[in-house]
Amino acid sequence: MRQHQVPEPFVAVMSGIAAAMHAQEFNVSGSALAQLLGQEPTSLLTYLQSVYGK
Repeated sequence: MRQHQVPEPFVAVMSGIAAAMHAQEFNVSGSALAQLLGQEPTSLLTYLQSVYGK
């Protein structure tokens, strides 16, 4: 990112998100999101396929 002149604060945030993903910090299960949405949430894979195709 730095080689493409992305500002340092954005590099730091994206690096932190990547590290959290690697540590499985976003891999949680529970019913809270479904309760808030009033329906089951869409999986990331399903969402990405709907936006970008298969």
